[in-house]
Amino acid sequence: MHRTAQHTQPPYSQSMLTRGLRLGAFFALVLMAAIMLAPMATASTRHVVDDVNYISPELEQNLETEISRISTRYGQDIVLLYANLESGKSPMEMADDYFDYNGYGLGPDRSGVLLLVSPSTRDWWVSTRGDSIQTFTDQGIEALGTVLKRDLSEDDWEGAAKSFVEQTERYMKAAEEGHPITSPPKTLKDWLLHSAGALVVGVGGGIMASRAAVKALFVSKMTNEGLEPTAHSYVSDRGFVVTGGDDVFITTNVSRTKRPEPSSSGGSSSTHTSSSGATHGGGGGKF
Repeated sequence: MHRTAQHTQPPYSQSMLTRGLRLGAFFALVLMAAIMLAPMATASTRHVVDDVNYISPELEQNLETEISRISTRYGQDIVLLYANLESGKSPMEMADDYFDYNGYGLGPDRSGVLLLVSPSTRDWWVSTRGDSIQTFTDQGIEALGTVLKRDLSEDDWEGAAKSFVEQTERYMKAAEEGHPITSPPKTLKDWLLHSAGALVVGVGGGIMASRAAVKALFVSKMTNEGLEPTAHSYVSDRGFVVTGGDDVFITTNVSRTKRPEPSSSGGSSSTHTSSSGATHGGGGGKF
């Protein structure tokens, strides 16, 4: 009687063990990548970054909500960074690097705009990328700075933050309509000065009109009881002698043709390359 030897299969074959090791290595790499990218993901979800604690939590949350709405509508990211300037970096370098290395930007070109405000050095800088380079032209950034400095120069940090978010929507809407902004909006002071000028012109015009009316009345009274058919009727028999003369300005009629207004272009955008190799526009200054 012969017994057939039975060989038992080991619970795990060599191939299964190899597959398990590979799978474990893959998950380890995924975990390492997640840990490395965690700071980037966290930063890019914050669009109001206040490292100097100048913005209240309530306003910060309101601005985050507004930024989310505007960015979704126009496809351009918006970032507000309040932080003191890093040692060895210019405002332009710090703004560009913060945008690039923290994962900001929407779409394939990572379009977006970032405002850096450095209270310690009194610097402000606007960094643009992708479609935002044409939205915020050089002239437009200069105009934006005029608006921001009204608040920044008074240390009104929250006012400047609100102004920036409001202006980004204004700029993006104008660019979408094909007319990028190149000048700051009119303030109440500008309107009052314009109105005062119009009032002066109006009063002056009214005075001139009144004087003209008086002159017209005076001339209308300078009529004879009856009109004579010829000029000879006004000459006496003793002859006509001129003893003196005086030219008196009575009235005038001036016709003016308005010159056509020069057409304004949307401005231009100068660009540079950041340390990450990305193309950026931008501009800034002191406040």
